[in-house]
Amino acid sequence: MTRDEFKSHLEELQRILSSISEYYKIWLQLQPIERRIEILNRFNGFFVPVRQALFEMMFIHAAKIFEHNSETISLWRLVDTGKQDPSLVPYAK
Repeated sequence: MTRDEFKSHLEELQRILSSISEYYKIWLQLQPIERRIEILNRFNGFFVPVRQALFEMMFIHAAKIFEHNSETISLWRLVDTGKQDPSLVPYAK
């Protein structure tokens, strides 16, 4: 793996982590709390599936990060590659 490929894979992991964070923030905002309960109940047919989809997407993206398949961009693959060739890792000495 080249330094540019390593950097590209690292950036992809950053995008995935950012997506997980955004899905989680939105999912939290759609939880029934007192001031939102009336709206959530009125549009229950919309918000229940949306909450479920956001929750599932968080875990789908998290699974990508921890995938052990050598063909995927995963945290484990980048860690192993970085151990084998520390010159690929930004800011590594």
